[in-house]
Amino acid sequence: MSRKHTHADAAQDVEAVSEWDAAALTSSDLGDEIGSLAGELARGYAELIKNLRRSWGVELAEAEEQARSPRDRALATVRTADPANLGWWTISQAMEHDPALALAAWDRVKDAARKELRSGHRTGQALDAGHQPLERARFLALRDAFREDWCPRGGIENALIDQLAESFTSYLRWTERGNLYAESECRSEDSKMALEGYWVPPRMGEARWMAWCAEQAQASHRRFLMTLKSLQDLRRLPAVSITSVGQLNLATQQINVSADADSTGTTD
Repeated sequence: MSRKHTHADAAQDVEAVSEWDAAALTSSDLGDEIGSLAGELARGYAELIKNLRRSWGVELAEAEEQARSPRDRALATVRTADPANLGWWTISQAMEHDPALALAAWDRVKDAARKELRSGHRTGQALDAGHQPLERARFLALRDAFREDWCPRGGIENALIDQLAESFTSYLRWTERGNLYAESECRSEDSKMALEGYWVPPRMGEARWMAWCAEQAQASHRRFLMTLKSLQDLRRLPAVSITSVGQLNLATQQINVSADADSTGTTD
């Protein structure tokens, strides 16, 4: 396929997506969210068209027809699927046939995201690479303990509590990993000393690995302390700021402030 032909196909795809976007979304009222949501759905639709053309080798018109044809399947998917399994192109397919249902699915996705954030599982997922229940439960237990101590107020403090739990979990993980490796090496050396009367010092690669684990633990601990300081600073009372006043009484002293006041706070 020539480069010229490829560019022409791309232009056709963009034109088709623009037409679909205008037909399907302008009648819906999403408030301030309409622009961003329309863009994501349009990109999802474009990706679906490109995937169909790439997989099946069909022309643009046929790919558009295939994208619009599985009406029942698309509607059933957005109606029942877990929010984590909903893609933009699935919602965009449903938007073609039932905009209200597609928007309801988008609301379910947002609601699931809010619940995930409030429960702490969003931050836990970032730590739980192995997807082990015990690891997730350990993080949530630590998070609950910190929340009980601080009783966070508002989104920023909640995020800082999550960051506290995340950094302390990382600190424990790297400390455990380094100690486990060092303990394994010590046992191997003890066994060799008992059986053969000598031991072999750790290779440079092993020593560097143990040092790196220690560095990661220290970095996590520093991050914990920095987050804790941020939370403490946030809890301190804000400084008093006076933006406009004519007369200010401080204890027994009266200060008159005017637009032409000098640096000492007195007037000429």
